[in-house]
Amino acid sequence: MSWRFRKRVKVTPGVYLNLTTKGITTSIGSKYSSELLEPPNNNKFNTVNPESLVDELNSILNKTYADTEEIKSEDVIRLTSNNFDILKRTIIAAHDEANTIDNILSKKYEERIEVEDQLLKKQNSFFKFLFKKKINSLAQHLEEYDHEIIELKQQLELSILKLDIEQDDTFYTLYKNVEKSFELISRSDKIWDKTTTKSTNQYAQRTSATSEIERIPTKVYLSALDYILTKHTPLKLENKNGADIYFYPGFIIMDDTGFDFAIIDYSDLEIKFDIVRFIEEDEVPEDSEVVGQTWLKVNKDGTPDRRFSYNYQIPIVLYGEVELSTTNGLYEKFMFSNVKYTELFYKALEEYINAIKTANALINSALS
Repeated sequence: MSWRFRKRVKVTPGVYLNLTTKGITTSIGSKYSSELLEPPNNNKFNTVNPESLVDELNSILNKTYADTEEIKSEDVIRLTSNNFDILKRTIIAAHDEANTIDNILSKKYEERIEVEDQLLKKQNSFFKFLFKKKINSLAQHLEEYDHEIIELKQQLELSILKLDIEQDDTFYTLYKNVEKSFELISRSDKIWDKTTTKSTNQYAQRTSATSEIERIPTKVYLSALDYILTKHTPLKLENKNGADIYFYPGFIIMDDTGFDFAIIDYSDLEIKFDIVRFIEEDEVPEDSEVVGQTWLKVNKDGTPDRRFSYNYQIPIVLYGEVELSTTNGLYEKFMFSNVKYTELFYKALEEYINAIKTANALINSALS
């Protein structure tokens, strides 16, 4: 088949792709809530005259905040790292060939059923002795279809991308740490995909929060991609406003379920960790720490605004946040209710990324 060729390439330190005629083996809430970032500024207006104060207040109170940031990656077609172009093209070619073979196989099954129906009708006919020659011909056709179907199944099996993943000892140990920490964050009571953030007008909204965010509950778990066959099940982060993220040893795949995908080198990935103080208007997760209280409506000094009869206290909760980004357009943030688990995941993934970056730097230095 046209996409198969023999070649062994090193795509990242500790990870090799063996391209063979038997496939490829690899060695190697929907609700808005507020986030409290810092205490409000207690500076007073410094006005020249009352009229200018009126104008300034009207400007503040009537201002529409347009500085909303969408936390979303570029289209996956832009995200593939340069050294994974070969693998991506091979996956696409294998997928296209598998689809072609599968369509032919489905047609052969339909044709076989038609031939089998004709054969059974002739064999069960009262005048079957008149159709002896036709019966023999149909039986021969049926046998030919069986042989063709067996061969197509074999070709379909060969067209599926097979990844046998092996790693050098150092990278293996570091990636196992990533897996263990991933298992921990999957046990967080609550996990959210952070999709937008925007500044608040603290004075007009009578809030102590400096920003509002939109978050959508999501999940992290082990899950395989149907167009890659491997004994290793990747780690999956469900992305609610874009392509899902799959962590493999040596590379990351972003898949949007429409067979549009990107393959990203860990060397291109930047990861950040933060502990955020979050004003939680929903139920507080069991594994989170409450570190304070605020009010739905507050004065500048943080006291409750008594003009609002429905005013009530809201807990301030600590959450762990992980940001993933690349220079060519990956940009996602996830928030976890368990801060300790989140920090462990960040540290394990950062160590794995840094090890690959260091190895790449040494290789590039030796080649220069």
